[in-house]
Amino acid sequence: MDKVNYLMRAIMTRKYFPLFITLCLMACSSLAVWGLLSNNSMIIERPGLVMRRNAATNQEKVADLVEGDTINIIGQKNGWLHVRKEDLSEGWIPQWLLENNKLNNDQEIAIKTLMSSDLLAEATDRSNHLIEVPLGTYLLINYESNGWVQVTYEGKVGYLKADVGEIINESDMPQETYERLESQEQENTDGPSVTVGATVKVKSFDSPLYAEPSTSAETIYTVPVETTLVYLETVTNDAGQEFYFVQDGEGRQGYLDTTYVSKSDYSTDHLNSPKVSSLKEAKVLIDPGHGGEDPGATAYDNGSYEKEHTLATALKVKEKLEAAGATVTLTRENDRWVELSDRAKLANDQDVDVFLSLHYDSSPGAGLHGVTTYYYHDADQTMANSVNNQLATLEINNNGVHFGNYQVLRENHQPALLLELGYVSEKTDLKFIRSDAYHEQVANAIVNGLNAYFENN
Repeated sequence: MDKVNYLMRAIMTRKYFPLFITLCLMACSSLAVWGLLSNNSMIIERPGLVMRRNAATNQEKVADLVEGDTINIIGQKNGWLHVRKEDLSEGWIPQWLLENNKLNNDQEIAIKTLMSSDLLAEATDRSNHLIEVPLGTYLLINYESNGWVQVTYEGKVGYLKADVGEIINESDMPQETYERLESQEQENTDGPSVTVGATVKVKSFDSPLYAEPSTSAETIYTVPVETTLVYLETVTNDAGQEFYFVQDGEGRQGYLDTTYVSKSDYSTDHLNSPKVSSLKEAKVLIDPGHGGEDPGATAYDNGSYEKEHTLATALKVKEKLEAAGATVTLTRENDRWVELSDRAKLANDQDVDVFLSLHYDSSPGAGLHGVTTYYYHDADQTMANSVNNQLATLEINNNGVHFGNYQVLRENHQPALLLELGYVSEKTDLKFIRSDAYHEQVANAIVNGLNAYFENN
């Protein structure tokens, strides 16, 4: 009983009472939202809400939500709700914004720490500790993602768990504190000046910005997908891994693994829309992957090579495209090697309307199988979607459309795709791949996909 009395007296002191009240209000708000969640739908009763592409405040806006809108809740993770509007558009909204009517929106926000906390180098509990942030510290939030906020403290950019503090509007901070933080932020952006030429964009996945050109180097921070940075130079390390040396908008410099990153100057001369309106008018270059001394992937039973299957498929695709009226050439018509740079150059020299590089995938791990469609240039994503929509009708699994940093796509000025049409390392896929009927189905799907692409663009 004495311990209870002691605890109550401590809570009622000036030091802890505001924190106690704040936590109580947060708990009550959470209970209210959970009540709505249990019904799987809710009516928007406040302004300032938008649906975002992913669970982060720096992600692309999908749609505005206005008071009176009804949304269905289809999922939840890390303080964000996955929702669907009545028009079937989907996105994410922060639960903490729903719980706090004092917040104007999910932008121009700050955090006041309710306990001392370690600022971490990455948004994970296993990350390196950068510096301790004291209780009662106000910090501007760069963005919030999956329950973590990225902030700058004492010149260090790092991450705090969102629940270590109270998220508030920037305008609700003490004026003197706000002006000081704004001044510091401006000083940070006045970093090394760079003449902006080429830029790079993070594609497909959030990517670590490394302090050195190595994936084992210290991570400065994780760059969100679709972020654009200034390109400085390309660096290849001793292991042969290629990195872009880049600078972000705050002057921070580091290295990005090029695997999931595009570079703008490769797209400078790229054709952004089709020159013809039908497949009958189109010139198509088909590239059977590998060949000659490069066998490509080996089948799991060692009974065949990727280069054999890509050529067989290419010949069938050529036959079907020509029957549809297209003019078709191949980068190789027999078992020989063609340099990757020459494959892209051939497409550019012939000024083709479509370049298709055909491949079959392989993986040492179990469970990976199916078809994947890759593009490099943003302008080619429409064609990728059109072709993949038809490939998805095949009996084999479909892995969707993805960015791919492949030389035959990257250096191609013409509309270009790379198609991985199954896994030779997977027993069920290989049965399809070795079937003449499957090659014919693939060819028909490609013809239908390209027909739709030209008709709609």
